[in-house]
Amino acid sequence: CDSTGTHTGHCNNSPPRNTISDITQDNIATGSDTAVILQSNDAVISQDMVLLNDCDETELGSNDASCSNIGPTNIIGPISQTNAGTGDGSSAITQSNFVDVSQNIEGTNDCDESGVGSNLAVCETRLANTIGKITQSNTATATGSEVETQSNLFSLTQNLVATNDCDETGSADNVANCSITASTTVGDISQSNVGSSNILTINQDGTAKNDCDNVSSGTICSIDLKLILPSFTQLGDEELHINQVNNVLNTCSSGGNCAISVTNDFTPDDIVPN
Repeated sequence: CDSTGTHTGHCNNSPPRNTISDITQDNIATGSDTAVILQSNDAVISQDMVLLNDCDETELGSNDASCSNIGPTNIIGPISQTNAGTGDGSSAITQSNFVDVSQNIEGTNDCDESGVGSNLAVCETRLANTIGKITQSNTATATGSEVETQSNLFSLTQNLVATNDCDETGSADNVANCSITASTTVGDISQSNVGSSNILTINQDGTAKNDCDNVSSGTICSIDLKLILPSFTQLGDEELHINQVNNVLNTCSSGGNCAISVTNDFTPDDIVPN
């Protein structure tokens, strides 16, 4: 946040948090004779965060802007994966749990002023990606020459991109008040097998932008975006594929108050059978 004049601007990226509270993975195998039991647990997690404040003032005015990316958070709850297999004779058991999570957050405040006016803009984002408890379990018993194959798969991609681009050019002050609150939320996920397969794939996007330039005093540009998935429980041979995407653009170039509120609240009734 730069200025060629008086600089009293405040730019803040409050401590970002990438949080994984707990991970527990267990494999229990009991075999006799020539029984073969193969078990596997995997958890691949990638959490990213890119935050930028670029609220500048050029030429004669002063820079008094307040630009903040407040409390950006990626949260993953406890992850517990368990495989339990018991075999005898020449039986064969194959069990696998797999969790793949990728969460991303980008902030960006770019509220500039150029000309003889001052930059008095207030721009902020509040972003969060949240996943509740994830539990996956497989239990199998095989005797003789029986063959049991079990698998659980949970894959998730959540993105949030929010931008405040509220600029002012010319002789007036930049008095924009731009805010974005966006969140993606997934409830508890539970998948269990007694001799079958579960697959759950979730994609949630986001993207919200305030582009409110040269606004008049008192103008408020705000976006409230929520992408919500409930808790899911899958037993046996089930597949569930979910995709939520939303793009929101807020433009108030001529002034006035612009408030956009969007909530995508997915329910199991929204599932279209394959």
